[in-house]
Amino acid sequence: DEIDVLAFELACMSIGGIYVPLFSGYYPKQIEYVISHSDPRFVIVSDDNQLEKILSTMATGSIEKYFMLDYPDKYLESSRIFDFSLLYNNNNESLFFERLEDVKSEDICLLIYTSGGTTGISKGVPLTHKNVLGQQKALSQVWNITEDDIILSYFPWHQSLGIVEKFASLYSGACLALDRTPGIEALPESLKILKPTVYFGSAKIFQELIHNINENPELESLFFHENVNFAFASSGPPYAVIEFFKNKNVPLLQGWGLTEALQYITVNSKNDKWSLNTSGFPIPGTEIKLLGAENEICIKGITLMDGYYKDPEKNTKSFIGSSWFKTGDSGQITENGLKILGRIDSIFYLKDKTKVYSSYLEQKVENASIFIWFCLIFGEEKEYISALIFPDISKLKTWYEHKNGYSLPIADMLDEPEVINLFKSEIKNINETEISESKIKKFTLVENELTLKAGELTSAMTMIVKKVIENYSDLIDAFYIDNLPAEFKGRIIQI
Repeated sequence: DEIDVLAFELACMSIGGIYVPLFSGYYPKQIEYVISHSDPRFVIVSDDNQLEKILSTMATGSIEKYFMLDYPDKYLESSRIFDFSLLYNNNNESLFFERLEDVKSEDICLLIYTSGGTTGISKGVPLTHKNVLGQQKALSQVWNITEDDIILSYFPWHQSLGIVEKFASLYSGACLALDRTPGIEALPESLKILKPTVYFGSAKIFQELIHNINENPELESLFFHENVNFAFASSGPPYAVIEFFKNKNVPLLQGWGLTEALQYITVNSKNDKWSLNTSGFPIPGTEIKLLGAENEICIKGITLMDGYYKDPEKNTKSFIGSSWFKTGDSGQITENGLKILGRIDSIFYLKDKTKVYSSYLEQKVENASIFIWFCLIFGEEKEYISALIFPDISKLKTWYEHKNGYSLPIADMLDEPEVINLFKSEIKNINETEISESKIKKFTLVENELTLKAGELTSAMTMIVKKVIENYSDLIDAFYIDNLPAEFKGRIIQI
């Protein structure tokens, strides 16, 4: 997230170009797919490492020129690789305004590639000027963000969440502060300097914030200062987090959406009953309805794309007629707003025919504990639900070292009784406070971290369920075996 890149993005859109943000953490295979699918003419890269990843692919045929922010002298003689700073030279103002006049609201200005969701299959989402500006006009009628606000940038700009955050600042005139020190450890210093009034973040980061406030009371007054407008959580925060914000008289708003509609379709306003843990109501210019036995949420409106890029088959499956889009999420429409039940493709049934939304439970578990990075729920046709728990190894090590004064290899640490009891306590609390039925009965702690390289994570750093199930199938099967194989004994923990 660089100011130079933002300037280029806006310039590109202003003259009718299409901007394609790309996740910098992608490996060459993933980069190759996006480049071959989008056929870009020009590419902006941060440094030589990123350029080499692109050049190592077989998909560079459409690219005419590369521009580098950190430009090494070794490319001075190149006819295709240039210093980004050259783009600030030779400005032709009359040509710019001529091109600007030709841009129409229906023109595509953004091509965002979805993270891949639970399947890992990324899709190109073309969005128009009308989509972007229509959404911001709608949000401006719901949220009172003004030029007096300061937004602390949290989400990366290749994600639709980060794009909305960025355009909310541009549309309202609010200051967008770019924090160069990621991680909540550096947050106190950022808060002292910036004093943000609007916070966009994940439910996880707000849970972590409260944990840190308990250890560092100074953080509370820095975050919950008198000029705070509101905070916005991108996914359902735990009830304890909502209550904490409620007690501080700071609205913690929520919303729901997907990349295909530039993320936000329903949101809470500060006037809604935001503390009731729903995803709010449709923003102006959008509509929702429920379809079929599973109550699939369908949407239409000003923020919705016209169709996936170069994918007519997917469009035929995803749209009802020419306007309604099937989201794949199941929901309930209540008097307090939309309630998300989970992904329809995550539904399974226990032996007693109890319906389980595994994606919903996974999100609940992950958001409710700072020590849990990922959770995989399973138990189809079984008598009870079980879970693979992937700990946040960094936080677990910090906790263990603080408690004991020394560290251990992660495999040994996960066998320690106090660590097992820590996670037992976390899961018990989640069962009691976050899950109304179908409680987790058994779990195990997995020492391996999920990775993008192994195909287990998306660019949004969410779990690709099918791949994780495939990689851990033997361990999953062991949960329901009476006579456990030796390698699994002691690893499966009962609540």
